[in-house]
Formats: sequence, structure tokens, C-alpha cells
Amino acid sequence: MKNIIYKSEIPFHITKKAAYITLLMFLAFDGLFVMLYLISTLPEIQKLTVSHRLAFLDLDTEANLPTNYVILKLYFSSIISVLMIYWYKNRAPMFWKIAAFVLFVIGLDESAQLHELWGAGLATKLFGTAYLSGNQFTILPYALLLGTFYLSSLTLFPKSSKVVFVCFMMSGISLILSQAVEWSFVPAIEIMFKIFSFFSTAMVSFGKDTLMFAWEE
Repeated sequence: MKNIIYKSEIPFHITKKAAYITLLMFLAFDGLFVMLYLISTLPEIQKLTVSHRLAFLDLDTEANLPTNYVILKLYFSSIISVLMIYWYKNRAPMFWKIAAFVLFVIGLDESAQLHELWGAGLATKLFGTAYLSGNQFTILPYALLLGTFYLSSLTLFPKSSKVVFVCFMMSGISLILSQAVEWSFVPAIEIMFKIFSFFSTAMVSFGKDTLMFAWEE
């Protein structure tokens, strides 16, 4: 009697409900860390600490809770993209391949602090301190990676999901506005200041620079 081998295969699949719930969870945690950072900058809170600064919540500090959250989110998203490639098998859209690579590289950069090593160390030794003027050259690799990522989404989502496509466009616009200071993009900076002017109470409590930095991060 021949041996009978039973094989079972569970295809990887993400429902719309699961995708939306995951998105809302990410947005909720993003908002939570931003709010905790803003609260930690209040003089009343800083007076309660020894160093007058809550470094573990500071968005401008590496190797703390917000940074670790971002790293986990990037790696998680990269793994999801790899699983989507596996699910499509030989028919995987180019977007998922690019997403898996870009998200992993950015996650690796955040976890190993490669951009700080390049910007503050190698780049200045190779090209001098003038290299960091305006940070335009430091962020060029990021711009190329994210530009490729966003452009690749045009090959998939306009036809498959208009909701996702709109979300991508909104996130792209938000990204440009949030990096206005880094890019020294004056029109975007002016737009951000006009948006902040609608929240006069927040402006008085936290200040324009703190709000701009929180939005950027």
C-alpha cells in the first residue's frame, strides 16, 4: 500500500476589515506618541524630572520608545509586503516587491542609525561640513526611496482600490509638508504655519517650533 501524504496549504490573505483596523491602530499609536511628546515638553512636566527632559519620549532622540515603535512598524510592514508577494506567487505586482525592499531598508536605517552615521561622520569627512548645508544632500537617498515607493503605488491602487489610492496621495502630501523645514521648502513652511495658526491654544502652550518638529517626526 502506497504511503499517502496529506498536504494542506493556507493561503495568505488580508481582508479589508483587517487592513483598516491595522491602519487605524498605526494612526492611533502615531497620535499617542506625538501627544506624549508634546505633553513632555510642557514646563510643568519638565519640572518634575531630574534632567528637565523626558528623553524616552523625545521624538528627537534615538533608541527610545517612539523610535522602537517606528522600527517595529517598518519591519512589520515589510514582512506583510513579503507575504503578499508569496500570496501572489508569480503574479505579484511590482508595488509589493518595491514596498518590501524600501520599508526594510528604512527600518534598517532607523535601527542602525545609518543616516546619522553618514550625515555626521562619513559625509563630512568626504565632502566637508558644507555638505550638510540645508540637509538637502543628506535626505536625497530617502527622497529617492520614498519617491520610488509612492510612484510604484500608481501601478496598483488606482485600479484596485480608490480608497487606498486616496490615502497614499494624502500621505504623500502630508510627507512633503512635514519635511518642509528639512528641505527648506518655503511655500510648504508657510502652509504649515497657516495651519498652526488655526490652533492658537496649542501655539501658546507648545510654541511653533515644537509643533513643527512634532509634525515632522
